[in-house]
Amino acid sequence: NQQHLYVEFINPSVGWSGWFNTSATQNGMWKWNDLSSPLNPAFSSAALTVCANQQVNYTDQTTGAIPTSWFWQFPGGTPATSTIQNPTVTYAAAGVYGVTLTVSDGVSQTTVTDTNYISVVAPAPAPSAITGPNSVCGNTTNTFSVVNDPNVVYNWSFPATWTGSSTTNSIILTADATGGTVAVTAENVCGNSAASSIVVMTMPGSPIAAFSFTNNSGMVGFTSTSTDAANWSWDFGDGGSSNIENPSHTYNSNGTFNVTLIVSNGCGSDTLQQTVNVNGVGLSDLSNEQIHIYPVPASEFIMVEISDIYLGQNIVIRDNSGRLVSELQGAENKMKINLDSYSNGVYSIELDTINVGRFVVIGKN
Repeated sequence: NQQHLYVEFINPSVGWSGWFNTSATQNGMWKWNDLSSPLNPAFSSAALTVCANQQVNYTDQTTGAIPTSWFWQFPGGTPATSTIQNPTVTYAAAGVYGVTLTVSDGVSQTTVTDTNYISVVAPAPAPSAITGPNSVCGNTTNTFSVVNDPNVVYNWSFPATWTGSSTTNSIILTADATGGTVAVTAENVCGNSAASSIVVMTMPGSPIAAFSFTNNSGMVGFTSTSTDAANWSWDFGDGGSSNIENPSHTYNSNGTFNVTLIVSNGCGSDTLQQTVNVNGVGLSDLSNEQIHIYPVPASEFIMVEISDIYLGQNIVIRDNSGRLVSELQGAENKMKINLDSYSNGVYSIELDTINVGRFVVIGKN
């Protein structure tokens, strides 16, 4: 008896079939059938890099035969599978994802897989807190920075009157006298992130020292006319000192004193020294039975009152160097002497027969 056996194997791409008897060498015969699928599956998408939660439209591009069914697999996507020809998928998380497509024409089916087909990028996160000073000095340069992310480009903004430029995680800015906000965003293919910012106050710059003073018989009032000063340090030249803005100081002796003022703020300091002449320490109204001169010290005028025994004598006034300043003819019992033309200083007053004494003029510019 002759025995016959027919065997056929089918898979999506290749196969064979044949028949044979009990002896492959006697009355035997092999027959091969090419069962490979005519389908050539392929697919595409509009982009190979997309943002998280952005829709991705996949397109079936199978050739060789006309598919009648499709089975898509999208690991990490939503939906994870689909049976429509051209599905739409989203990806919630960043990463690289594969795609598998199986197509069939009702007789054969074929599968294609790309394990690293599409890259999904998360939106750029907001930069870290900005590191940099909260207050700066005018016309100085200062560095501001955030923690670096090599996958983004940084976009900085700052007050319009400042200067600087950068697309990295740090920037060097030159400030003027105007404060404002320094901010930065991170940018990738998905756009700009939320901003990180810092408010920066601007100090005007280094101070300039200046002061004026008035002398009242050794009691000297000092007034700081400095600009942009926040701190004051006075040295009165006699061992005395003060840290207030507009101090008064009493000198115990006449003389010339070098007064020093140092002013400072957060941007620097400045020093000024001036000479202060102190007169009139220990002087009081000049009075006795025959003559009375007041006020001492004086600024606008002095009054001279004399007894009858000095009537008609000349009055001579000299400055501290002995130079004649004024001479009045014929003294009266009571006279008012205007001091408009006098400078600050100590003056002596004499009559023809007596050296009366001294008086002090203060308060002149």
